[in-house]
Amino acid sequence: MLPANAAPVVSDSGMIRAAAKARLAEEAGDARTALAALTEVASFDPDSAGIAGRILEQAVAAGDLARATSAANRLWQSGDQRFDARIILLVDAVRRADWRTARSFASQDAPKSGPELTARLVTPVALGWIDVAMRERSPDRHLAKMAGASGDPTTQWIGASMLLMSGAKEEAARQSAALVPLNRTSQIVAARLTASFKKRGMTEAAASIDGALAKRVAGGAPNPLAGLTVSPLTSPAQGIGQWFALLGDGFARTPGGNEPLALLFTRAANWLDPNDPYAQLALVEALAGSEQGDAALALLARGAIGRPAHNPFALRRAELLKERGDHAAAVALVKVEGADLPPDAASLIRLAEVAQAAKDDAFAGQIFDKLLALSADGDDLVSLRAPVLIAKSELLMRQDRWDEARPLLEAALAANPTDPATLNFVGYSALERRDNVPQALARIEAAWAKDRRNPAITDSLGWAYLLTGDVDRAVVLLEQASRGEPNSPVINEHFGDALWKSGRQIEARYAWRIAALGAEEAMTERLTTKLADGLTEATLAP
Repeated sequence: MLPANAAPVVSDSGMIRAAAKARLAEEAGDARTALAALTEVASFDPDSAGIAGRILEQAVAAGDLARATSAANRLWQSGDQRFDARIILLVDAVRRADWRTARSFASQDAPKSGPELTARLVTPVALGWIDVAMRERSPDRHLAKMAGASGDPTTQWIGASMLLMSGAKEEAARQSAALVPLNRTSQIVAARLTASFKKRGMTEAAASIDGALAKRVAGGAPNPLAGLTVSPLTSPAQGIGQWFALLGDGFARTPGGNEPLALLFTRAANWLDPNDPYAQLALVEALAGSEQGDAALALLARGAIGRPAHNPFALRRAELLKERGDHAAAVALVKVEGADLPPDAASLIRLAEVAQAAKDDAFAGQIFDKLLALSADGDDLVSLRAPVLIAKSELLMRQDRWDEARPLLEAALAANPTDPATLNFVGYSALERRDNVPQALARIEAAWAKDRRNPAITDSLGWAYLLTGDVDRAVVLLEQASRGEPNSPVINEHFGDALWKSGRQIEARYAWRIAALGAEEAMTERLTTKLADGLTEATLAP
C-alpha cells in the first residue's frame, strides 16, 4: 500500500505518455492528435500556461475554435496576453456580436500583445469595422494610422466599404472613384466592394471599379479571384474576416514568411466568414505551408463541391497532388471530358504545369493552343507568346516531330528576337538535330554575347564549337560551363566528349562518370559504352 503522500505513479506515467505523444504529433504536423494529447496532459496540470499555449497553437492548426478560445481565455486570465490569444478572443467576441469586448481586444493599449504588429496590421481595420457595428460616425478614421494609408488604394477601398455599410453611400462612392488597383490585395478588396455596390443598386460606382480591375487584368496581371464567386460584404464580421484572410494569405505566399501567423489569420478569417471562397483558399496556402497537406487537400475537396470544372479549388488540389508525385490523380482531377478550359492565362499556365508533370502531351497541347489564341488577341499578353511557342515545340520534339516544331521555334524567335534564353533554346534545338548548324551557332553566339555567365548558354556554345571542329575553344567553354553547373549530366557529357577529342582521355572518363551519376536511361547506356570503349561517332552526345 502506498503512503498517503506518495505520487500517483499511474498518473505520472500517463502524463509522460501523453506528453510524448503530443510532442511526436506536433513534430509530425498532426494537429488533431497533438491537441487530444495536450488536452490529456492539461488534465494532469490544469494551471500550466505553457500547456495552454501549446493547446492554443494546436487548436488553431486543427481548426478547433472552442478549444482555441478556452486556451486563449486561460492564458489571458493568467496574465499571458500574447498576440495569438488576443486574436482568438477578438474573433470570439465578434462572432458573439459582443462589440464592447471586441473593442477591448482590438485596441492598441492591451498589454503584452504585440502592440507594434497590432497597430500596423490589426487595430485600425478591426476598430473601423467595430465602429460600423456600433453605429459610430466616420468608422474609416482609424485607417489613417496604417502605414502608407494615404497612397494605398487598398486602405481607401476598405474605408469605402465601411462607409457604405454605415449608410454613407455617396461618400463611399466618392472615396472609391478613380482609384487604381496596384497589387493582389487591392484587387481583392476592390472586387468585393464592387459586389457590395451592385447589391445596393449603385451601378455607376461598381462600373468604375470594374473598369479599373479589367484594365489591370488586361495588362497581364493575374486575377486572384478568377473562377470564384465574389459576394458582397454584409456584416462587420465579414469585413474583419476579409482583412484577416488578406493578412494570412500574404504571410503564406511570402517566401520565408511567418507560418504560424499565416495559419492564425486564415483560421480566424474562416471562423468569421466561413463561406468566403478566397478565405478558404488562403487557409489552404497556410495549411500547405505548415506541412498539413492532408488537411489542405480535404479542405479543397469540400470547396470543390458544386463548382465547375477547372475551378481554383480543383486546380489547387491538382497542384498539391502533383507536388506529392501523384501525377495521374492530379491530371484526372482537372482534365474533364468536354469541359471548357479556363479563360484566364494564369490558370491555364498552372494547368499546363499539371499536364506536363503527368506527361499528358495531348492535354498540354490543347492548353498551349488556348494560350496562343489568347496571346494573339492583343498586345497585353504578347509576352506569353514566345515561352508558350517554345513549350509547345518541346512537346513536338519529344515526339520526334521536328518538322512541326521548327516553325514554332522560328515564331518564338520572331516574337522575342533579342532574348538570350530564346536564342539559345532555338539554336540548341537545331544543333541537337544537326539542322543548319551554322545558323544555330550564330544564334547561340548571339545569346552568349548577351549572357556570358549562364552555364546552359556557355554549354551550348561550347558544344556548337565542338560540332563545327573548333575543339580547343569547345574545351575552354565546356570547362567553364561545368564549373557553373558541376552536377549537370548534359554539360559533363559534353565536356567529356570534348576532352576525348582533345586527347585527354583520362579526364574525359572522369567527366563521363560524373555525368552518369544523374543521367537518365538513354544517356546512361551511351555513357556506359563510352566508359568501356571510348568515344565514337555513334556515342557522341546528341
